[in-house]
Amino acid sequence: MILAIFGLFLGPVLTHAEGPVIRSGENVSVEANQVLEGDFYALGEAVTISGIAERDVFAVGGSITLDAPIEEDLFAVGGTVHIHDDVGDDVRVIGGKVIIAEAVADDLVIIGGTVDILSSASIGGDLIFFGGEVRVNGPVGGSVYGTAESLRIDARVAGDVQVRVGQPLTLGDKADVGGNITYKSAVELMRGQNAVVLGTITHDTALISSGSEENIVQTLLFNLLVLVFSGLTLFFVLRTRVSRLIETIFEGYGRLGLVGLGMFLAIPFVSII
Repeated sequence: MILAIFGLFLGPVLTHAEGPVIRSGENVSVEANQVLEGDFYALGEAVTISGIAERDVFAVGGSITLDAPIEEDLFAVGGTVHIHDDVGDDVRVIGGKVIIAEAVADDLVIIGGTVDILSSASIGGDLIFFGGEVRVNGPVGGSVYGTAESLRIDARVAGDVQVRVGQPLTLGDKADVGGNITYKSAVELMRGQNAVVLGTITHDTALISSGSEENIVQTLLFNLLVLVFSGLTLFFVLRTRVSRLIETIFEGYGRLGLVGLGMFLAIPFVSII
């Protein structure tokens, strides 16, 4: 699972590597009359994108708000992430609070504390998540996979639902699952009177209670994923400056060599911070 999610997040970084637009600062904003023609990298306390992005967008910030369409992929890491316009391909998000209010053309991958997929939103592909509280009120064109403390589905899901939940899995009255439901939980699911499931429902009670060794391991893995993805994002945002620094270090000896060694030893601590 770790390798699969890692690949999903890293995938966009390996494409469109030429000609990126990089902006950083306390507040990074793209006005409504601006058009981003290349890949866009943003690092700031608040990142607001109100102009059309024709390629991929990578954003890291305390708060991230998307108010204009992105024609390709979106990768966002932030305390709060609000997506209020369409994304033409995949979306990958790490955030404390994540709100999806419009259409995502392909897969949506989320690691978040609270995740709200509003009724105005839609997901063309699969929904993959690792979160605390997840609410799905918009239709999903593919399947739903993930782990959460609580999960409520109150919309159409064309494919299967395969999840682990701590609290009861809830199917609202508007839930319409076209495939099978397989869930691991210590309790039975809660099903609305009008909820529809065309496939079979399989309940695996092997989920270990909260506070167990397995839950501790999951927490550690979650923190590791956040660390790895945040470090990768910062590297790709600042990779030009990092490359120049490395070239300078390799051109000399003595003091510069010590600087290089110090940087090597400091990288893990800087990444954690």
